[in-house]
Amino acid sequence: MLRLLKTVLITAAVVSLAAGGVIAGTVSGAEKETSLRWPSSTIKVTISSSFYRSAANILPGSDIDGALTRSFSRWESAAGIRFELTRADDADVSPAGRAGDGRSIVTASGSAENMLLFSDGLEDSPAATRLFYDKSGNITEADIALNPMQRFSTGGEAGTYDLESVLTHEVGHMLGLDHSPVLGALMYEHQAQNGIFGASFRKPVELSEADETALRAIYGPGEFDIECCSELDLQIGAPDSIVWGEVNGRVTAVATSDDQGDARFRGLLPGLYSFYSRSGNGAVDSLGTVDLAVGDVRSFNARPLRQGSRVSLDHVGLSGRLYQMPVALAAGRVHTVYLGGQGLAPSTAIGTNAAGIQFDMSSFRLHDYGPGISVISVNVFIPADLPAGAYSIWAADAAGRRSYAVGAFSIFSARRGSDR
Repeated sequence: MLRLLKTVLITAAVVSLAAGGVIAGTVSGAEKETSLRWPSSTIKVTISSSFYRSAANILPGSDIDGALTRSFSRWESAAGIRFELTRADDADVSPAGRAGDGRSIVTASGSAENMLLFSDGLEDSPAATRLFYDKSGNITEADIALNPMQRFSTGGEAGTYDLESVLTHEVGHMLGLDHSPVLGALMYEHQAQNGIFGASFRKPVELSEADETALRAIYGPGEFDIECCSELDLQIGAPDSIVWGEVNGRVTAVATSDDQGDARFRGLLPGLYSFYSRSGNGAVDSLGTVDLAVGDVRSFNARPLRQGSRVSLDHVGLSGRLYQMPVALAAGRVHTVYLGGQGLAPSTAIGTNAAGIQFDMSSFRLHDYGPGISVISVNVFIPADLPAGAYSIWAADAAGRRSYAVGAFSIFSARRGSDR
């Protein structure tokens, strides 16, 4: 099953006793220009003992302590923040309203109050986060609850959600991060149950470079980010476009252009960036390259042509299954990847922007998935020395115009995958 990880945001607005709603893919219209963030670099969080006393939906033998600890420490290593974790018998998230109780909690309890968090379309979501923040965008409380109607594990058991992956995603929301349009980002909005592609391994849970850049943009560099940070404003003149940057083919940063068509990037590490934009009609343009040094603050104009491709790349998958989500590929191996969209054929040019990833043209196959979609499969070789990360796939029409699945290849080291 494929489900959305969504965040419930509660605005502590002066002009209203309560305002809120289920938000997916955007923080809030009122807060679009203001990043939600904790005002202090130290964040106190209570871990509910319900994880150990009454969480019948977490498989026995799961490494609950490890999953909780790593889900927080992973974000600590990415930016200048620190969590203070304590354990208590508290089990309930704060109810919707103008303000919570001021204490942030992570809970696995199936209490009535927590069940209310999964109403109004969230019934099938594995987890949810409720944020309270003031009119300046300062987070005052963040509560995370696992959905008691879903099953979790830490060993990759089929039909369960990976506890560590779900918790790490929700901690990202706790820190004020929105969903990412990068398929291979940990903050991407979709989460798959284990075994959805028939894979016999558990992919390591890692932040993508786009996740880390987004966090640094809010909280500044991490302890070991000595060469950081740079800023870049791209003036593309196209509102509501997805703009992303790649370094050596890896997706490292992403932004959405504002109403004036400006895309702002913060928290960038030094490097030679290639930037691309995708407008609302799917048209993709290469915006050029920028070589950023430590501390650079740059801006430039880049006007995309916004000419759509005659092909579209909408789904990727393995084992004949297609979804709008990334595929996890082990370095040093050959994988048969399925691609779905419009206008795809064995003659369609397919590629990535990363040197070393090889597509076996002789293995192209056209598949019949019924009307309304074209599907091809191709064997892809991932070099053993390719750095882990999210890599985009593109398909080009006869005129060379490309459609992108941004960050659709999630590459990991085969040595770090746990075969089962």
